[in-house]
Amino acid sequence: EIISKNIIDISIGTIMENINDIDSKTEVTINRITNHRVIVVSLLFNLIFIYLLFKFFGMFLRSIN
Repeated sequence: EIISKNIIDISIGTIMENINDIDSKTEVTINRITNHRVIVVSLLFNLIFIYLLFKFFGMFLRSIN
């Protein structure tokens, strides 16, 4: 009986002995727009687009009246 208990204890000890190692690495890259030409052209395009919308809206209001 003692021998069978020792065998069971050793078997359980061997089966239950699990070692888990996890290595994790995370990298974050932030890309910024540093080209000033792109920013200026985009701003000018937006201003022209808003101006044209304002003009078309004014023409639309005049045609309704």
